[in-house]
Amino acid sequence: MVADHQNVEEYNRNEVKRWQDILDLYAEFAEEKD
Repeated sequence: MVADHQNVEEYNRNEVKRWQDILDLYAEFAEEKD
């Protein structure tokens, strides 16, 4: 069970990183459009 919990936490961290990357790309794209 502990391993499963660690996997969930790692998955959540990866999801957050992925969204941060997407938001960063979107911000750059929005700045370029102006």
